[in-house]
Amino acid sequence: MKISKSIYAVLISMLLLFGCTTNTTDNSLMFGEQGSPSIVIGDLQASKADIHSVLMKILRERRWNVLDDGNPIVVEQLNGMQHAKLKIHVYSGKVVIDSKGSTRGGEAYVPLSFMEYIRKSLVRDLRMSEYDRYNKI
Repeated sequence: MKISKSIYAVLISMLLLFGCTTNTTDNSLMFGEQGSPSIVIGDLQASKADIHSVLMKILRERRWNVLDDGNPIVVEQLNGMQHAKLKIHVYSGKVVIDSKGSTRGGEAYVPLSFMEYIRKSLVRDLRMSEYDRYNKI
């Protein structure tokens, strides 16, 4: 009885894990086909300089290849058959991420997972004190 519950729990976990991954990939391809490559991260309560500085730190930590560190910040990442290209426009209190030109297996796509990781890291790091932000272990 205990074993069947454990197997059932593992199967449910796998279904949820792979189901979410498939939906993200499907949505990424759908948005790419529709030509909806941008997301806006707003209400950041930080200056343009602070947002830019934190974004550069995050992008380097996540091993993005930085092609231009101006505004917009232009980065790319090759990951298997995914070639994510992002232009990140920084404003006071908000960021606009444009993924036009990103491909997955030769098809246009929007790298939703990568964009979400950047969003989460940006919000988290902007909430930290400046010392903790640049000196965390």
